[in-house]
Amino acid sequence: MKLLLKIVLALTVVSVISNVIPSPFASWAQDVAYENCTDLRLDWPSGVARNEKAAQKISVAGTAAPRVHAGTYALNTRLDADDNGVGCENKKTGAQLLGEAIRESTRS
Repeated sequence: MKLLLKIVLALTVVSVISNVIPSPFASWAQDVAYENCTDLRLDWPSGVARNEKAAQKISVAGTAAPRVHAGTYALNTRLDADDNGVGCENKKTGAQLLGEAIRESTRS
């Protein structure tokens, strides 16, 4: 009985904390329609993919891998200009993106 009470109490605490502290990935958990690719890339820097197969095709091509989120992709299909299953994909490679991030962080 004491164990059950401890479990219920722990779950209650976790539930309260998760509702109070916002997740840094909250926008990824929701389906969001974006105005344009610039706005979408603020949350999805490498674009958003319809499914894992589409994301892998882009990754194989040497570009930064997009994240898979079918709901967000469905709301933004008009931003998939080449109809390859990835909206607003970044054509730059991971190494190029890393180099830009390093250069940006050293500017002051």
